[in-house]
Amino acid sequence: MDTLDIKWEHTCAADLVTSKLVEYFQNEENYKIPFMISITGIPGSGKSISSGILKENLNELIASCGKLKDLNIQILTLQMDGFHLYRSELDEIEKFNSEVLEGDQVKAHYYRGAYWTFNSGSFLDRLKQLKDPEISIVKFPSFDHAVKDPEEDTFIVSKKIDENSIPTIIITEGLYLLLKDEPNETTYSGKIPDKESHLSNWSQISDLFDYKIFIDCDLDTSMERVVKRNSEAIGFDIEYCQKRVQEVDRDNALLVIQNKVHADLLVTFQHDSDRLS
Repeated sequence: MDTLDIKWEHTCAADLVTSKLVEYFQNEENYKIPFMISITGIPGSGKSISSGILKENLNELIASCGKLKDLNIQILTLQMDGFHLYRSELDEIEKFNSEVLEGDQVKAHYYRGAYWTFNSGSFLDRLKQLKDPEISIVKFPSFDHAVKDPEEDTFIVSKKIDENSIPTIIITEGLYLLLKDEPNETTYSGKIPDKESHLSNWSQISDLFDYKIFIDCDLDTSMERVVKRNSEAIGFDIEYCQKRVQEVDRDNALLVIQNKVHADLLVTFQHDSDRLS
């Protein structure tokens, strides 16, 4: 595993152009199959901002690369947030757990954001469609924080213009894009429906990426930023945010850190308030 310090995006982009992308797009058959990059990190590690910066740096470097600049490569960014389970599906998990949870009907909703509260099967299916050279259009959902549920088919990836395939790079960011190993520990006491299927799906998701990046940063500082973000941006009570971050977000973060060994590139840096989201 290679390592880089912040600011890492330009160095990473340059390495990708010279060591990966030139070779990948020399094969015209790959015009139909996107080169897929994942950016993984704990909550509050700056994944969204970094994916945008990496996209900008790649665009600049590709434009000056003689072997790539005339290919009209498109670079797109995706998030896994659109694959949150619907609240009605969380209700079903709570119903499934009614005996274990002894009447506590908030647990599945409370733990929203854990790996098993995403539709990993649907996410895997869409990523497989991206990799399928026979499929030219793939639709992705987004997550509407106002309605607290996904909105289907709001982001469309087109791999063709007219009848011509478009060389494509896709940068996807999320918590569980390296997930292969079962959690060592968890504060969640309920049963997880289809747990083995979830773990299998996430493992296959990780394998679909051509290059995997992990953003490594201080856990405690990141959790403080998540508390601040949830209280200011979402409007939750500060004490509730602190409790939930300790019980849920830290739990998720430890699982993410546990799986960082599966990355191709490990990025380490001190926190920068302008870069975190």
